[in-house]
Amino acid sequence: VVVSVMDVGYQVSTPARVSYAMLEIGAKVSFFIHTHVREDQLDLYGFLTREEKLLFLDLLSVTGMDPKGAI
Repeated sequence: VVVSVMDVGYQVSTPARVSYAMLEIGAKVSFFIHTHVREDQLDLYGFLTREEKLLFLDLLSVTGMDPKGAI
């Protein structure tokens, strides 16, 4: 998903669920964002509910789980 904030587009990774696929271009939406910072990369992960984000964070605490696997 590309989110536009003050005319700046941000690439945000979201779960592969129907509710995300049905978002319309230009629609106003709020995401719970997790910013994952690595030495050479900054990734944004967005969730429609706080519960989804909390589950994502729980999955990240599992040894060997990376954000792409948790999403």
